[in-house]
Formats: sequence, structure tokens, C-alpha cells
Amino acid sequence: MRVRAIIYKEWEEALRNKLLLYTSFTPPLVFVGIMVVMLRQMARAGSAVPPQAQAVVSAQFTLFLLMIPVILPTVMASYSIIGEKTSRSLEPLLATPVTVTEIMLGKGLAATIPAVLETWLAYFLTVLLVRLLAGPTAAALLVAPGFWLPVLLLSPPMAGLGVLLIMIVSSRVNDPRAAQQIGALVILPLLGLFLAQMFGRVKMTPPVVGAVFAGLLVANYLLLKVAVPLFQRETILTRWK
Repeated sequence: MRVRAIIYKEWEEALRNKLLLYTSFTPPLVFVGIMVVMLRQMARAGSAVPPQAQAVVSAQFTLFLLMIPVILPTVMASYSIIGEKTSRSLEPLLATPVTVTEIMLGKGLAATIPAVLETWLAYFLTVLLVRLLAGPTAAALLVAPGFWLPVLLLSPPMAGLGVLLIMIVSSRVNDPRAAQQIGALVILPLLGLFLAQMFGRVKMTPPVVGAVFAGLLVANYLLLKVAVPLFQRETILTRWK
């Protein structure tokens, strides 16, 4: 119940922040537009597009969509701690009997859930627009397991990993931009996976996606175990001066 109350509180504050809302909706729309244009051009080229080019586009599609749950939560997660310290709204929360774990879970889920939902929505919107503008053949490429499975399955732990990194950094620094930049480091292994897929070293088969998913879950659990003791509620307010 207390975690849910924190989530609702974070969402209410986010809805009042127009800049935060703008930055939350812009990247998905940009990524969707890029993918629709690329696949429409491929459909127009027809058989002139070699299979290697299709593999590159598919890797880019997966990369674009998996970047959304990494990028979107950075602003909200960094603001939820550092921004609240600046606006003097963090002290009342720390004065309540809510545990540190509940605070981290509430704030983390508040940033993660919208990002994951937007990622899934961007995927379905891309499939729909490609079906309408590029035809059923191009749309069929997007509904193969190698496309939808990574997007739907890996988005939640990818978002959680980025949020936890940001919250760890936020408990030690007082600059939201520094927290966002470090949290964006989650993109680096994602880029490695993209390059491996593009050059044929890795294929996003269900077993591979399942293994990556399990690894991300373990990483999320370990980061949460690290984040909780770092968030020292008794001294964090005096440290951020």
C-alpha cells in the first residue's frame, strides 16, 4: 500500500511538470517515425534490398525501441530524488515510517512503468503504421519473434536497470544531469548487443532473449541491494548541501 501511494504521488507530480511530459513523449514518436520511414523505403525498393540490409534494419528497430525504456525514466528518476531535495518536498517523505526499500521501489516503479508502457505502445504503433504505409510484407518483419520478443520482454528490466543506476547516483550527487548521464551507461551493453546482432554474431532467438532477460533480472536485484544501503535517510539531506 505504501509503495503504491509513493507511485501515485510521483505520477501526480510528473503530470504537473510540462517539460517532463514533453521529454517523455518526444523520443518514442521520433523513433517510430524513423522506423516507419525506413521500412517504407525498403518496401518501395522491393527485391533490391538485400537480406543483410534487412538484418541491419531489424537490429536498428530493436535498438531504437529498447532505448526508449532506458532514456525516458532518466529525467523522472533523477528528479524524483534530487529535484525533490531542491524543492524541499523530500523531507516529509523521509520523516514518515516508510522504509528505504519502499521508497526506492515506489520511486523506481513510478519511473519504470510509464517508460515500459510507452515502449510497448511505440512498438504496436510502428507495426500499425508500417502495415498501413508500407504493406503487409514489411509489417510481417516486425511481428517475428526476433522483433517483438526482445521489445516486450527486455523493456522492463532494461528500464529498471537504468532507474536503479540513476537512483544510486542521485543518492550521492546533487546534479540531476550527472545522474542522467551515468544512468545512460545502460545503453552501452545495448549497443554491444545491437552490433553483435547486426554482424550476425548473435541472433535474438527466444533462448537468447530468455538468457538476457534472466541476466537483467539478476542485475536489477543486485543493484537494488546496493542502492538501499547507499540511500541513508538520516544523513542524505545534510550531504546534499
